[in-house]
Amino acid sequence: MKALRLPKLAFALSLALVTMVAGIALALVSPHSAGPSKKVDTVYSTDSSNTNSLTFVQIPGATTTVNVIGTGKQMLIASFNTISSCEGPTGGKTCQVRIMLTAAMGAPQEMQPGGLSALRIFDSVSAPAADDRAEAHGIQRESDCLPHGSYIVSVQWAVNDASARFFINGFHLLVEEFGPENGC
Repeated sequence: MKALRLPKLAFALSLALVTMVAGIALALVSPHSAGPSKKVDTVYSTDSSNTNSLTFVQIPGATTTVNVIGTGKQMLIASFNTISSCEGPTGGKTCQVRIMLTAAMGAPQEMQPGGLSALRIFDSVSAPAADDRAEAHGIQRESDCLPHGSYIVSVQWAVNDASARFFINGFHLLVEEFGPENGC
């Protein structure tokens, strides 16, 4: 009888540990849901651009206006993809991207997740820097639940060091609008 209690106790402790770890993991994510995709807005460019701005500036042409329609609140999901290269004399430099959302009469807000510079790193300078090659990169961000209205979605870029230069070769910005079911 005593031999059976020990495995049951070990099982109960293991289950409690798994439940606790799963609870901690769930606390680190922020799930959202919305209904089916209702509309897609897209803009793309085949032009090359570069910057060495230390503050975030608009990527030329990487903006679109989205008109959220219908009843209930909607969620926007924005995806930005490009071929990029982050160059500089030494490693450790970063090239950053963020996606902004601006309501018709509101201040620009960074789409989520955002706000932390580590979440904005899009590319980086390799060490040694001469080994850096252009690669495909992309990010995806989401809005909070939005009421109907007109919104501007724009993509901005910057570098973290004046010796770095951020190059892109074309881009594709896609914004999807999702309905209010199951979330908003």
